[in-house]
Amino acid sequence: MTDQNTLQDLANKWLKGTITPEEKEKFNNWFSELAEEPIEITESYAVSEEAHENKMWNIIHQKIAQEKKPVVKRLNRRVWIAAASLFVICSTALYLTLHSGDQSKDTASFTAVIKPGGDKAFLTLANGKRIILKDIASGVLATEANVQISKTDEGQLAYHYVNDDRKTAGPVLYNIIETPRGGEYQVLLPDGSKAWLNAASKLKYPVSFAAAKTRTVELSGEGYFEVAKDKEHPFQVKTDNQEVEVLGTKFNINSYKDEAIVKTTLVEGRVKVFSSQNSKILLPGQQAKLQAGYIKVETVNAVNEIGWKNGKFTFNDEELGNVMRKISRWYDIEVVFQDPQAAKKVFSGKMSRSDDINTLLRKLQKTGEAKFKIEGRKVIVL
Repeated sequence: MTDQNTLQDLANKWLKGTITPEEKEKFNNWFSELAEEPIEITESYAVSEEAHENKMWNIIHQKIAQEKKPVVKRLNRRVWIAAASLFVICSTALYLTLHSGDQSKDTASFTAVIKPGGDKAFLTLANGKRIILKDIASGVLATEANVQISKTDEGQLAYHYVNDDRKTAGPVLYNIIETPRGGEYQVLLPDGSKAWLNAASKLKYPVSFAAAKTRTVELSGEGYFEVAKDKEHPFQVKTDNQEVEVLGTKFNINSYKDEAIVKTTLVEGRVKVFSSQNSKILLPGQQAKLQAGYIKVETVNAVNEIGWKNGKFTFNDEELGNVMRKISRWYDIEVVFQDPQAAKKVFSGKMSRSDDINTLLRKLQKTGEAKFKIEGRKVIVL
């Protein structure tokens, strides 16, 4: 049994977005013992915060009256209000995660078959040759600047110094790897660093770091990096409007051109983020948000921020417009909003990136907040 102080602490953490996955599961389990269905309250339910709280309390008070367990009756108003506020924000998330497997009440019908994305990318060598990585067999692809470029049996792009000679500096040559919409790919760089590219992303990098004082790469789109430690040669990631410098760490950068904010999330280690106006040092679990030239730092759930790398869509109080942009990149679809206001509805939850588009849209429709129609490779939000 969980005591009241612990429940209050968990509720506050969830509302602030600082709750850990383990704490979230504990809080979910506690609430699940109280009611079979989540409490859902729309934003328009009351005209003021005080009125909203009072109406939430009235609903929960009715739940208490129906509940026979003594532990429920001992919970104070503040805990219940925190729990209700939680479900105002996260009812969609709970519905998706707890009920997504139940298709019995689903009346949606999509006839189009649109599969999820996969390992697809194009490699451009220093001599201009373009290779479709999905179609080519594993093995050595080329040798440039004393570095052997190959596709591994696991489908990764890998760079290795010939005879492990890391000191011989050949000419400074660059390769570019690009993922299309509906693609992702992993690269093992010659220094041992690893990079994962999300859909519609591009990474430009030197074939060899042997002659470089800094290991500099250029990113467009979204990438996750696990950087090999080398104190004498800092690792830099450049995007259009910022630079990230590290020695050895794990971090994610989201820098899509159709997003208003560039997000840099630190998973492990320490990084410094530069913009034209200011700079910030990040600690694990922090995210730098760059907008209009300025960087501000927030605490986030880093695991959620890199969910794409682990095969998950993770939405944390995101507007439907943002949600559908992520979906459109992965499934290579066009999204049209019949009502522009629908793009501002807020969603939270986790879904598998391996689902086909039909399954994913059905899960979103279960929230009751949106409906969809598929025409070819176009998804219309009704």
